Amino acid sequence: MDNCSANQTTCELDNIELKFLPPNTTARLQPLDRSTKSFKVGYRRRHLNRLLMNLRVGTELKVDQLGAIHMMTGAWNSVKQSVANCFRKAGFVTAEHSEACEDGDDDE
Repeated sequence: MDNCSANQTTCELDNIELKFLPPNTTARLQPLDRSTKSFKVGYRRRHLNRLLMNLRVGTELKVDQLGAIHMMTGAWNSVKQSVANCFRKAGFVTAEHSEACEDGDDDE
């Protein structure tokens, strides 16, 4: 767990041992934080591109659920490699294992 105040607990758990991460190590030890940021940046980029396109055409920006889903899909598709890279940089995945995982992506 990180040191967020919401994660503090006074509950006594017999079979669970909580380990807290040292301060300022979240980016290195929690690789999905990086890929989450990458996803948000990708979504924001698509949203701003859509806004700029609408401004050029002179129409109001209206994003419905389907439009948001399309932008999220595009953002997610650009993040997949980023997720693997984040885990590799954090040391959770070796180069050999990473190649095996990439070969297995054909099932999707």
